[in-house]
This record gives sequence, C-alpha cells and structure tokens, in this order.
Amino acid sequence: MRTSGLDEVTLNRMARMTGGQFFQAANGTSLETIYREIDQLERKEFKQARLRAYRSLFVWFAVPAFVCVMLELLLFQGRGMRLP
Repeated sequence: MRTSGLDEVTLNRMARMTGGQFFQAANGTSLETIYREIDQLERKEFKQARLRAYRSLFVWFAVPAFVCVMLELLLFQGRGMRLP
C-alpha cells in the first residue's frame, strides 16, 4: 500500500547501493521504532571550530573620512564662486 506516492523499490535499491537504509513510517509507533534504530547506528563526533570575536574597524576609517569631507566643504565652499 502506497501512502505517500514514493517509489519504495527504487529508494530501497538506492539505499542498498550506497550502504544505507530506507525507512518509512506510517504512524507514530513505527516512527518511534525507526528513531530507536537510527539511534543504534554508529555515532560520529564532530569537531567544531572555535568561534572568533571580530572587531569592526569601520569607524576608524569612516570618522576621519567624514571629517575630511566636512573640512573640504567648509574651507573651499566659495572656491568656485566669482566675486563681483
């Protein structure tokens, strides 16, 4: 009986070819059984890289740039204007 429209024959064949297993749960009880079987499989420990703290250096460049732009506007604001 197909409840989900999956091609179980092909999925079983793929699982065998790759050394895996195919599980399909029809109800909650069979799902719990599948979870117990999966829990019995080989566990592998994963090493997690250490987290690094980064400091943003944007402000160290943005503030001097802003000051330079403001100085240019203040000092040279009348440079392009003609005097009467």
